[in-house]
Amino acid sequence: MEGGEPFPGDNRHITGYATPASFIPVYGKSTTKDAGDIAAEASLAKAAVKHVEEAKKAAEAAEL
Repeated sequence: MEGGEPFPGDNRHITGYATPASFIPVYGKSTTKDAGDIAAEASLAKAAVKHVEEAKKAAEAAEL
């Protein structure tokens, strides 16, 4: 890359954004969420609420 910084890693400590020594990148694992991830979480939460309500109804029916 012409005109770029020849050693960009050397200047990161000046800005305070140095990579911590304990940082180990995990390649192949995304930490960002997309719309599908959010929809799946919402669906699981709704399903959990539904299962609790069904269990409560079943317990009430068992009492009778």
